[in-house]
Amino acid sequence: MLIEDHYFLDPREILVHDVQVFNRIGKTNKLLEQPIIVLKYRRDKLTITGKSLMWDMLDALYSEPLPRKPINEDIFKPTIDTDPAHEILDDLVAEADANYICFLVDKDLNVDVVCKDDRTSPDMVLRGIADMVSQWSSIYPVMRYVNKTGSHKTKTVVFSSQYGNVMVWDLGHKLLFTCFTTLPNGIAVAPRGYVLLRKQEELFYDVSKNMVEMMMASLKAARHTINKTDPSVWEGWEETTNMRTIEHDTIAHDRWLKLGGWV
Repeated sequence: MLIEDHYFLDPREILVHDVQVFNRIGKTNKLLEQPIIVLKYRRDKLTITGKSLMWDMLDALYSEPLPRKPINEDIFKPTIDTDPAHEILDDLVAEADANYICFLVDKDLNVDVVCKDDRTSPDMVLRGIADMVSQWSSIYPVMRYVNKTGSHKTKTVVFSSQYGNVMVWDLGHKLLFTCFTTLPNGIAVAPRGYVLLRKQEELFYDVSKNMVEMMMASLKAARHTINKTDPSVWEGWEETTNMRTIEHDTIAHDRWLKLGGWV
């Protein structure tokens, strides 16, 4: 799934579609060990360029480091008995023990950065909420939260279903709840606006659980409205960039109101 410029993938659904092991990069005419790897994930194709990014991906897929030397030799110095590079990488992806992997991508789904999973420092508040809301899959990415003072790396939990996503952002003394689903053209809409909740609230975990469940119910109901809406309504809409996180959510909610739906 794509959340802003973060693309989250389940390794079990990744296929290594194509690998070009040697490429001419820059002005040199020499063939270099700079692989171009095309990953197929559901309906999308993502491109990873370079040996460094290839290893960032492999490191993120495994809890224990893989042996670099023999893998590099199999890929870049194959013998007659060596499997093709795309089969080697496909097997390594298929055997990964990570629950998910996150890429920072551009608009063409070229991978710029492999994001690190913050497994070693879990946010216990977010884990507690996820434990109470167990009927949906959840991941714990560190996301970019933007406010008036700038951009901040923020721990989140993201709940996913076939209808959309609910995100809970840990802002310190408060939690921020947002939800969104996407139109057929990829533009995000939010059937419910953002909610801020103080951690000192009475029955904090119960309120958080109810908030996630309410937003998930809204996303499910919103799918019916989107399916029956004439696509000409959202023709010409463009995704917003370089905005504060709450402003981005407000615009997504305003789009929902323009569809004429209220959940």
